Amino acid sequence: SLDAFNYLTGLVEKGQAKLVSGLYPQEAMKDHPYRSHLTGMFYYGQPGKPLAIVVPGGGFISNVTDCEGYPVAMKLHKLGYSVLVISYPIGKQLGETEQEKQGQAAVRELVQVIRYLKEHEQELSVDMDDYAIFGFSAGGMMTTAYSFANYEDCWHKVKLPRPKVIFPMYGLD
Repeated sequence: SLDAFNYLTGLVEKGQAKLVSGLYPQEAMKDHPYRSHLTGMFYYGQPGKPLAIVVPGGGFISNVTDCEGYPVAMKLHKLGYSVLVISYPIGKQLGETEQEKQGQAAVRELVQVIRYLKEHEQELSVDMDDYAIFGFSAGGMMTTAYSFANYEDCWHKVKLPRPKVIFPMYGLD
């Protein structure tokens, strides 16, 4: 974790990584202030390499980016990939108290991330027709719910690009 943090810090200092915030439009945050908690660390990769979205777990009560986010991002970035490690609202911030409903709300946060990336493809130099999602635990559940057709907020029902590949580490199904 410390190596990954130091690696990220070095990239930020060189302008090769940045915090991405404002993933929701301002009007969408007006009645839902916790939506501002949806952020990500973006690592600029080599031109032509796919994007990897890393969704850490934490049981919808935390974001464990220190062990399931930044170390994975470091490995992928060293291979040339652009990477976005997301940090999403958790617990009551999701507007739900029941864990299953929190999971469903968290999937909608992932949908918003994909929507943002699609709208900012050129700015970030990514191709949303060629991306992967790596999800861990709660993030693995979000990854599978977004990627599989039998879930309410899956990619095709929300009319967003389908991931080329997913890596759900202990996800659904």
